[in-house]
Amino acid sequence: MSGAMMAPALSSISAALGTSPEDANLALYIFILAFAFGPLVLEPCTEIVGRKPMTVSQKLRISLLKPFTLLATQPILQIMSLFLAYNFGILYIVLATFATIWIDVYYQTLTTSGLHYISLAVGYTLAAQIGGPLTDRIWNHLQAKHDGNTAPEYRVPLMLPSIFLIPAGLFWYGWSVHAQTHWAVVDVGIGVFGCGIILGTQSMQAYVLDAFPDHTASASAASQFLRNLFAFAFPIFTPSLYRELGYGWGNSLLAFLFIALGVPAPLIPWRYGATLRGKGEPQA
Repeated sequence: MSGAMMAPALSSISAALGTSPEDANLALYIFILAFAFGPLVLEPCTEIVGRKPMTVSQKLRISLLKPFTLLATQPILQIMSLFLAYNFGILYIVLATFATIWIDVYYQTLTTSGLHYISLAVGYTLAAQIGGPLTDRIWNHLQAKHDGNTAPEYRVPLMLPSIFLIPAGLFWYGWSVHAQTHWAVVDVGIGVFGCGIILGTQSMQAYVLDAFPDHTASASAASQFLRNLFAFAFPIFTPSLYRELGYGWGNSLLAFLFIALGVPAPLIPWRYGATLRGKGEPQA
């Protein structure tokens, strides 16, 4: 609910039910964590369709263990999943606090504060419309350049815009709120952030699927489990983060950590992706 239309009214709903915001958010975090169940348990079952009959316990054991096996033995999956998980962690930090700044800092009504989610939608939509065609153009160009050969690393260039847009959006958003600038300035910053998140996510998910063609469901489950775990955990310390550092330095800390992770993230798979994929356990 913190990231949906009802988010601006969350505090009022909690008060009416006699529930603290922390307890209300805990229910939200558990709900988010439950998203990991489908990818983790059900998706890998699709990889065993058409094989010899198996018992339910065997299917569950394979479904539960294969994503963790891939995550434990595939270095490139570990790198991409960690970066993707951090992206989702900071996204849910922003979503958990985005509604409250318009009420607590800008003193807007619940109805008006909900309209600011349009800026996020614009950023998401712009990235989705640009990212797909751009990915195809980059892929076709690199394929032609390498005599028709393909590689998962051809998905990496689309990550480059995200490592600039995400921290830029965090700085813009955080310090605009800190200085209480015009609301449109804040909306532009959050739109830039949202655009970067979607571009980075598109690129990383495409890379994971291409890197593990025989285990796409399990690889996807492993990365989704880790990112949902971060999305569950990060908002827990959000109130303390902004209470101690404020929106300016709080978002700056997130941006600096992203830069530390984000700059190597596209360089490692681009330069060493094939080598790292070869170092994974063959049985994975």
